[in-house]
Amino acid sequence: MAKTRGTLATKIDTLGERVDKLGERVDQRFEQIDRRFEQIDQRFEQVDQRFDQVDTRFEEVKAQLKVQIEAVDSTMHLVLERMDEFLKRDVGNSAAHARMDTRIDAHELRITALERGERPAG
Repeated sequence: MAKTRGTLATKIDTLGERVDKLGERVDQRFEQIDRRFEQIDQRFEQVDQRFDQVDTRFEEVKAQLKVQIEAVDSTMHLVLERMDEFLKRDVGNSAAHARMDTRIDAHELRITALERGERPAG
């Protein structure tokens, strides 16, 4: 029985050594996995930083666009005001032009009448 106990003890010791070696390999593998996760975490941090940069750039572009749109809007209001002035002036000029056409027609009738030797009316 002593022999059996010695054999069992040896087998248990051998099994314990194998379990220890297996534990070391598992520990090494977990260390590799941990390093890989750290690399992935760093990559995610880089991606997050890039997104932050893109977000910041979008905000800058939006702000610039807003300023430009406000400038265009302001300019368009000035253009509309000037167009209103031109339209009012055009209405006045068109009315004056119509009066002038009427006067020219009346002068032409008088000239024609004078050329014929007629006396113009009025």
